Formats: sequence, C-alpha cells, structure tokens
Amino acid sequence: MARKIADEHGIEPDDAEGDLLVGFLEALPVTDPGTPRLAAHLKRVARSRAVASAASRVGREGGSLPAGQVPVTRSGGHVDLVLADSVARHFLTRAEAELIARTRIEGLELPSAAHSLGFLAGEGAAARMHAERKLREYFNRADR
Repeated sequence: MARKIADEHGIEPDDAEGDLLVGFLEALPVTDPGTPRLAAHLKRVARSRAVASAASRVGREGGSLPAGQVPVTRSGGHVDLVLADSVARHFLTRAEAELIARTRIEGLELPSAAHSLGFLAGEGAAARMHAERKLREYFNRADR
C-alpha cells in the first residue's frame, strides 16, 4: 500500500509507510473495538491519513490539494487527536466522536454509520449535529 501511495503522489515510499503507521496509531484511541470489520476500518483510516499527508507534501511543493481532501493538521492538531481529546475531556462520547469521524472524515453514509454505532433509525443527523455543536464548544474553551 505504501509503494502505491508513494507512486501515485510522487513521494518517498518510506514517507508513505510512516504516514500509514501514524494514521493507524491515531485511529486506535478513537475507534470502538466493537466496530464491524475493525481491521478494514483501521486500514481505511491509515490509508486516508497517508494520502492526505502525501497530498499535503505535494501541495507545499507547488501542487494543489485535491478537492475535498481532509487536511492532515489543523490549528488544534490532527482531527483524530482532537476527537480523542474531546472524548477524554468528556465533551463527546466515543460514539459521537466516531459518528463525526466516520461521516465527515471517512465519507461513510450517515444512516449506516449511525446504525453501526447503535443510534436508532433516523437519529443520525440529529446526533451528529448535537455532537458537532459540543465539539465547537470544546474548540472555544480557553483551557484546551
């Protein structure tokens, strides 16, 4: 997988391999161990992180980021780390953080992501909106 990402984005294979590992490690604290197809989920998150990082490297070297690309870092840190910290500080539940991650970062369909996390049918949109409001409160705290 690292070689393919490196070839597609014109980066060193070692960089792609490192980014895959970082993506995997970042996903661990915010992923529910009961997630269906856990290995595939972790692989998908790691690949997404590596691709975003590769695109970011290319962007810094004069290229442009693909439309809709998830940024590797934000002012508060990598999005997975921000979600993990918001769970650790009791702003979000694990399910809320995972709902945001699966639908906003990974691009999964809201109804299926919500169902797999135990939300009742039709609750997904309201649950995500509520979680995102709590996440904005977390961002606005001075002590984070």
